[in-house]
Amino acid sequence: MKQKSEVEISQILAAAAHDMPQPIYSLNLLLAALAGRVEDTDSAALVNSAQISADGVSGAIEAILSISAMRAAEAEPDMVKLDIAVLLDHCRDQFAGQAANKGLEFRADSCALRVRSDRLLLPRLLDNLISNAVRHTDKGHVLVECRATKEMLRIGIFNSGPILDEQTLALFSSPKMSDTSLSPSAWRGFALGLSIAQEICALLGHTLSVSSEPGRGTAAWLEVGLAARSATTESSAEVAAPAPESEAMIALVEDDPDVYFATSELLIGWGYQVFGGASAEAAIEDCMANAGGRCPDLLLSDFKLPNAQTAIDVIMGFNRHFDSKIPTIVVSGDPSAALDVAVEGLEFEILQKPIRAEKMRALVRYALENSS
Repeated sequence: MKQKSEVEISQILAAAAHDMPQPIYSLNLLLAALAGRVEDTDSAALVNSAQISADGVSGAIEAILSISAMRAAEAEPDMVKLDIAVLLDHCRDQFAGQAANKGLEFRADSCALRVRSDRLLLPRLLDNLISNAVRHTDKGHVLVECRATKEMLRIGIFNSGPILDEQTLALFSSPKMSDTSLSPSAWRGFALGLSIAQEICALLGHTLSVSSEPGRGTAAWLEVGLAARSATTESSAEVAAPAPESEAMIALVEDDPDVYFATSELLIGWGYQVFGGASAEAAIEDCMANAGGRCPDLLLSDFKLPNAQTAIDVIMGFNRHFDSKIPTIVVSGDPSAALDVAVEGLEFEILQKPIRAEKMRALVRYALENSS
């Protein structure tokens, strides 16, 4: 009877995780668009409070989705060489504003080394650890530091709160925790975020350790293997300067009217030109009719669309029509979306719903800067 109840609860959580991201996603983007237009101090403070509350809801949903995705994953990680400098720049873009809104000092050191990890899961892991620290720190700082040994890179995420109790810290003393070792209280708030990070580490073969001390806060150390140096390895310092946002054109494919409106308003507020529609055909038609047939600089598409169409169809349709490999970001509430990359042999960045505006802005900049 107990096992049946647990299965039913799991199914309910899975259904909730599937249905809830869409309205929360829309709410986050609308609040971010509103924040950029509010001028008086009192209204700005209210919008900021609403953003913090929405961010808390987003964090809870992300936790459910992350755990579900990790336990359902059947594909092996795709271990490649990754520039830490690029990932840390991405983190600065994403979290500096969020930390400033809470009155926190945020700093991420530069690092010119390369590591071996999965191109999708390592950014997600860093995002989890840093967002967890920012979300649960009320005053003080969140700092990211890198320290290299002969074979490993240790990435430390330090925050001035909260302090974890001995029972919670014990969960992170072994390489991988078992489900039966978890008490209900240990899954709350900060510990929940660390637990998700530990599951991702177990999948990647990385190590996560945590320490906590009154008066100093909490430190999470992520150990990732360094990539072998090569004479042909290009320097990570040679990074092209980002193009002004107002010069970029984005094609948006989204069938939900509320989400389309929120996303387009946010992108336009950042200075981008936006054209699109509810399907690949409608978006291409809008580009041809209202953008003079110009090839988009970036394609932003929801993963699942009407009439059994997916972002895979959108990418192939746009690339074929404009005879160009267009940089693409896929927005999805489906954890299996990442698996379709390998199946189709297509490359694109993935944003899992619900999405914070800072994360979208950072990834849009990253995709545009790194396009060929």
